[in-house]
Amino acid sequence: VTLCGPELFLDEIEYMEVPALNVDGENSSVTRVHKVINTNSYISVLDDNLIRITASIVPKEMVREIKNVPVIFEKLPDNLKLSTDQTSVDVTLEGNVLDLDAVKASSMKAIVDCSKIVEAGEYVLPVSVVPPKKLSVLSLSNQSISANIEEKKLQEENPVDQ
Repeated sequence: VTLCGPELFLDEIEYMEVPALNVDGENSSVTRVHKVINTNSYISVLDDNLIRITASIVPKEMVREIKNVPVIFEKLPDNLKLSTDQTSVDVTLEGNVLDLDAVKASSMKAIVDCSKIVEAGEYVLPVSVVPPKKLSVLSLSNQSISANIEEKKLQEENPVDQ
C-alpha cells in the first residue's frame, strides 16, 4: 500500500485498518483481498488500495472424555453365555476441537474379543477401542472387564401326554 500526504501525518501512522476477516466455518488457511480503510482525510491511499490478508487456521488440540461407550463382546462361542455388570467404559480421546466435537458415545464402541474362551469360568478380558479418524485414545476407565462365562443349558423337552 502506498500512502501520500504531509510527512507529519505519515510519520504518525503505525497501522492502517482493514475490514475484519471472517473465518467462521473455515478449518484451513484463508486468504482474502480487502480495501484499506483510510480514516485520515489528510492522507491519500494510492494504487488500488487493496491488501491481501491470510489467516492460518490451526485446529487446537484438546482432550475430551466420552462417557458410557458401550462394550461389545465379540466371537463368544455359541455354547457359552457371558454375564458382567461392566457394560460400558469411559474413553478419553485426544485430537483437534472440530473432530472431538463430532464424537458421540453411541458412535463408538469398546471391543472385548472372546474368541479364545473355550470353557466356563471367571475371566478378566482386555478392552480395546478403535478411535474415530484423526483422534487417539489416551485412556480407558477400565483396561479390562471381569466376566463370568457359563455353558448354555439345553432346554429339556416336555414329554407329550398320550
